[in-house]
Amino acid sequence: MSQLFPFRIYLQCLLIVGFLSIHSNVSYAATKQSTEALPVVEQSWVITQIIQLQDRSARLEALFQLQTLNSSDMKDAEKELQQLQLQLVELKEKLVAQADSQSKELASYDRRISDINFYTNFWGAVLAVFGLIITITAIAMGWSAKNRAVSEATKAAREYFNSEGKSLIEAEQARFENARELEIATLRCEHEALHQELKSQSELLIAQSFFSKAESFEKDDNPDAAIAEYDGLVARFIDSESIDIKEKISLSLFRKASIFNKSDKLADANLAYDELVSMFIEDESPKINYLVAAALANKGMTQGKLNLLEAAVDTYHKLVSRFDRTTDLKLIKVVAVAQLNKGVAQGRLNQPEAAIKTFNELVCRVTDETELVLKEQVAKALVNKGVAQGRLNHPEAAIETFNGLVCRFGGATELVLKEQVANALLYKGMEQGQLNQPEAAMETYNELVRRFDGASELVLKEQVARALVNKGGTQYKLKQPEAAMETYNELVRRFGNATELVLKEMASNAYNGIGFARLSDGKEHLMKDNVEQAEANFKQALEYFDKGLIYLEPERLSGLILGNRAYALALLGDVKLAEDVFVAGLRAPVDGGETLYEATLSDFEIHPLPQDEPMKELVERQWKMWVAEHDSKCEDTFIKQPNGVSLS
Repeated sequence: MSQLFPFRIYLQCLLIVGFLSIHSNVSYAATKQSTEALPVVEQSWVITQIIQLQDRSARLEALFQLQTLNSSDMKDAEKELQQLQLQLVELKEKLVAQADSQSKELASYDRRISDINFYTNFWGAVLAVFGLIITITAIAMGWSAKNRAVSEATKAAREYFNSEGKSLIEAEQARFENARELEIATLRCEHEALHQELKSQSELLIAQSFFSKAESFEKDDNPDAAIAEYDGLVARFIDSESIDIKEKISLSLFRKASIFNKSDKLADANLAYDELVSMFIEDESPKINYLVAAALANKGMTQGKLNLLEAAVDTYHKLVSRFDRTTDLKLIKVVAVAQLNKGVAQGRLNQPEAAIKTFNELVCRVTDETELVLKEQVAKALVNKGVAQGRLNHPEAAIETFNGLVCRFGGATELVLKEQVANALLYKGMEQGQLNQPEAAMETYNELVRRFDGASELVLKEQVARALVNKGGTQYKLKQPEAAMETYNELVRRFGNATELVLKEMASNAYNGIGFARLSDGKEHLMKDNVEQAEANFKQALEYFDKGLIYLEPERLSGLILGNRAYALALLGDVKLAEDVFVAGLRAPVDGGETLYEATLSDFEIHPLPQDEPMKELVERQWKMWVAEHDSKCEDTFIKQPNGVSLS
């Protein structure tokens, strides 16, 4: 309010000066108008009167001039004219007097107006000076008010700062400290993350160095050094949380187990697999999951080799349970392999019903047959299922299973599937033989030969050779010795010069079949007391047995051929040599032991003769010795499982 007071005074003064100026001007204009308007009115009336008098005088003069006027009229007119002239003189005098009066009055008005103008100008100047003084005063007062306001504001600000500034500074300082702490925490986290990243990279490089050294030692065929490097990697990074390091550890354990497997250190291999599984069974990394599954699958395989079949079944069951619902195709493949091996192990445990159930689960599980490895597991499962059904004396069911396999995969072009089709046909023929359907069995063998005749793949050649061997045996049972001999000879023609071991074994089987046919013919001749012909047949049989043995490597000698050779020698009277050969047959790498013993007992039933007694005695004597020997001798029997899992 104090700052606005001078400005209000100044405005009021200006309004007063303006009012006085306007009032003086208005008064002057009104006075002037009144002084000018009155003379104009009076003079116009006098002039009007004069004009009228002049008009009348003119008319009178005109009349006077007229001679028609009478003397009386002339007198009246002259008299009137004189009066008019007198009035005119009076009017002129009045006019002159009035003019003088007006001149004096105008002079008086002029003096008054001059006085008013003077006073007006004087007071206007006074007021102007007063207004200037007020203006200067207002400016001064405004400047003073400004300084006073600035001072008061400064004072107020100082007081406010003194009262509130400290809290503001403290609040701002606290905000700054919080921001600084937050920034420091952020930088610390970034530094820690960078530190961890560098540490992880460093650890990964060190782990890769261990792994590369181990791989190099493996390539240099130095398994002990490779295992030492793998162990060093595991020991150094056992507590690492890095997923990359964990993958290196799991891979190292798997490779370590693989080295033990190659060295036939199966127990050590299982320990390595166990270590891998125990460490990472619950891990969710796809790579580690695959290694865990592969470790379980291979552990089951090594347990099968160690004849720990029940433990193998448990291992496969653990694998299937852990990854039962996986959608990862690689794991699905491992699960399928595990189920197949589980069924095979159950079959070896003489649990055909459980094996069939396992094979059925596998077939039902694999609904997507676009992957060859899954098709392969299904085909193998069906073959093994049929074999298990045959062991349960369900040949019809087995034949149905084999037919289903052939129908499902008969048009396949992949070798692994064609192999299973050939297996199915081979086993189907054998089941038909068990059903005493030799003609159907021969037709099945013929179908197998037709399908794969001329095949270049060894595995298919082997099945063709087996089909011919079985066909010849079936023909012999049908009392078609000539046809059987022709079949065996065809086999020899096809594969007699083969260099592959398995085909040489098939040729050996063919010669064994021919030799056994000659032995049977000889027994038949003995029954008819045709001794010479019988001895000739026995000697021919020995020749074929010897030819069959020539095809075999020492580690693949057949106990059946040696047993047949011993039988022929016994029938020829050389019982001592026959016993030596039979002893070798019992200990043969292939088809020795119980297989030879059971087959020999069956041979005695073909054309039984008194001459069989010496052979029967030595068979029973050597069999008892063999059983006693194997009961007292503790040794591992390694049986190869059908499938293992490698890294891919």
